[in-house]
Amino acid sequence: MHKLILNRLGNSLPALRSCAARAPHARMFASKPDDAPASQLSDAQVLGSLRDGKMQHYNLEADIGNATRAANLRRLYLAETIGDSGKAAGIKSLPFEGYDYQALVGANCENVIGYIPIPVGVFGPLKVDGKLYHIPMATTEGCLVASANRGARAITQCGGAVTALLKDGITRSPVLRTPSLREAESIVQWLGVPENFERIRSAFNSSSRFASLQAIKTAVAGHDWRCNGHEHGQQGDTKGAC
Repeated sequence: MHKLILNRLGNSLPALRSCAARAPHARMFASKPDDAPASQLSDAQVLGSLRDGKMQHYNLEADIGNATRAANLRRLYLAETIGDSGKAAGIKSLPFEGYDYQALVGANCENVIGYIPIPVGVFGPLKVDGKLYHIPMATTEGCLVASANRGARAITQCGGAVTALLKDGITRSPVLRTPSLREAESIVQWLGVPENFERIRSAFNSSSRFASLQAIKTAVAGHDWRCNGHEHGQQGDTKGAC
C-alpha cells in the first residue's frame, strides 16, 4: 500500500515541483497592487490611493513618472472630490489634450489640470539698437496690441530706441514699523556701518543657496522704515526679508 502511494506520488512529483516553483510568483502577483511602484498602478488604484490619503495629488508627477497622466488623474480626482456635477463639468471642459506637461515639471506650474489658450497678437516692427523686432503679445485685453503697435511705429519712425544696461536686479521693499521716528533713524544709521551690513547680508544669504543680497537702500516715512533690498529673485527677496 505504501509502495503504491509512493509510486502514485512519484508520478505526480513533476507537477508538484512545477506548482511549488510557481507558488511564490503567484503570491507575489497577488500582493503586487499594494507593493508595486505607483507607476505600475492602474488609474483606479491611483485614485483609490488618493482617496485613502496614501498618495497626494501634488506628488503625482514624481510618484507615477508621467506628467500627462498625472494631470489627467488630478482632473478626475478633483472632479470626484468636488462632487457637484456643474462644477465638475467646468473641470472636464478645461482644455487638456495636445500640451507638453512634462516641460512644466519643476519649472512653470504645479498641480496642473490643463491649460487655457490665450490669443497671441504681434506688434512691430520695433527698432531697438539698430535692429527691427516683431514682438508677440498674449492678451485678452482689446486694443492693447493695437496701442503697442502704434507706439512701436512711432519709435521706429523716429530712429528707434537705444538701450543701455546699467544694473541688473530685482527690488523688494519690506516695511518695518518702529515705535518712533528716532528708532527708525537709528536703524538707518546702524545699517550705514559696513560691518552691520555684512551681518545682514550674511543672514540674508543663508536663507537660500540662490540668495545674494547686493545692497540695501532705506527710506523713512514717519515711524515707518522702508527697505529696498536688491537681489536676483523676487522669491529670494521675500524669503530673505522674512
